[in-house]
Amino acid sequence: MNGIRSVKFLREPNLTFKKGCIIHGDKKSVHLQSFKKAHTDGDVIVYIPEEKVLFAGDLLFANRDPWIGSGDPEGWLSVNDELMALDFKITIPGHGNLASREEFSLESKYIKELIELVKNKISAGEDPTQIKREDFSKELQSWNSICFGWNINFLAELFKKA
Repeated sequence: MNGIRSVKFLREPNLTFKKGCIIHGDKKSVHLQSFKKAHTDGDVIVYIPEEKVLFAGDLLFANRDPWIGSGDPEGWLSVNDELMALDFKITIPGHGNLASREEFSLESKYIKELIELVKNKISAGEDPTQIKREDFSKELQSWNSICFGWNINFLAELFKKA
């Protein structure tokens, strides 16, 4: 059997957390932190300060369009600012290769630019789906994923309702 049916014994967790949790070892600690308004309404990061390593999960799509349609784009920008305040050198993203601090800056830049482009098209009475890669800053133009069009449609619906 596949999946959950093949599991004979499921153990419930003996440790849970809401906002954050620190697990202390002899020489290192593991920090867990949750965020309610970002990529989704329940993102969690893992940070190991002694190693300067951040496991960002889906809060970082390194050098590609992040999927913003299941969360809060403005909240995501705030969370990225919080994460940039941490002392890390290496990031393990949810999507893409190992990354550094620069990828968080680029992701935030992408979200800000896309929000502005969509709002400007709507204000001008134009169709936001006409936004092209060339409309972005040069360093974002080479990004490529199926999320590009989905993000535009999501933001267009979001801002038309507002």
